[in-house]
Amino acid sequence: MPGHARPLDADWYVSAEDAALVHIAAVLDPALSNQRIFAWGCYRNWNNALAGFNAMDGNGTRWAMIADPDEGSRRHLDTDVMPVYEILRRWSRRSGWLPFEGTIFESVNMYREMGFKGA
Repeated sequence: MPGHARPLDADWYVSAEDAALVHIAAVLDPALSNQRIFAWGCYRNWNNALAGFNAMDGNGTRWAMIADPDEGSRRHLDTDVMPVYEILRRWSRRSGWLPFEGTIFESVNMYREMGFKGA
């Protein structure tokens, strides 16, 4: 349907923790004075999320991947991420973004700890 997102349309992922860290560094780090910081995250779709669910699900349930009719025809955008990686290294002692799969694990565990059982 035109105008509606499909399950495998492009999504750019960046964790809120990383985005906040880059914003704080931009304000407090004198080396970043008046610089425009591009915080490109990772290209992800629902199949990446489903793979993350499958990797952590201990009860044997497996989520089926979504067929992607556009696989192989998507355009990719590359940019220099090294300046942001350097900010993350200086301000968090990490060498890159928090991994998408790790944030899925963190989110699901948060709901489990709150007692959410699902449908």
